[in-house]
Amino acid sequence: MKKILLVLVALFLVLLAFAETTSSTPNQKASTIRWQPYSQAFAQAQKQNKLVYVYIGSDTCYYCKKMEQETFTDKNVISVLNNNYIATEINIDKNPSLASQFNVQGTPVSVFITPNQKIIGQIPGYLPSKDFISALNYVTKKYTP
Repeated sequence: MKKILLVLVALFLVLLAFAETTSSTPNQKASTIRWQPYSQAFAQAQKQNKLVYVYIGSDTCYYCKKMEQETFTDKNVISVLNNNYIATEINIDKNPSLASQFNVQGTPVSVFITPNQKIIGQIPGYLPSKDFISALNYVTKKYTP
């Protein structure tokens, strides 16, 4: 009986460790969104004739986590982003100088940019899927190159 219990506890710990290593990290959120490095986003946008979506977040931001776990995992959001944008992200904790170029006062922030690096606009704060899709579609219709 002790051996069975020991095996079950060991199995549980292995599964728990596996779950931790495969869980989403800020750089892997919604793995079906094709997140690109910021340094390559604009070249890809010009090549693919798409706008650039920049997500600016923080490791310690509650609403960033909420957006990453809820909005960025929505299949409709993923579809609109992948079809119309080159998506990239900036973590202000890891790259504060790059984030400062956008005059970020808080996180999360959604930034829409043309392939020629002209800022279309910014939306501060958490956006639920429905509102985020509306914003994406509006910017796409108005500013697609």
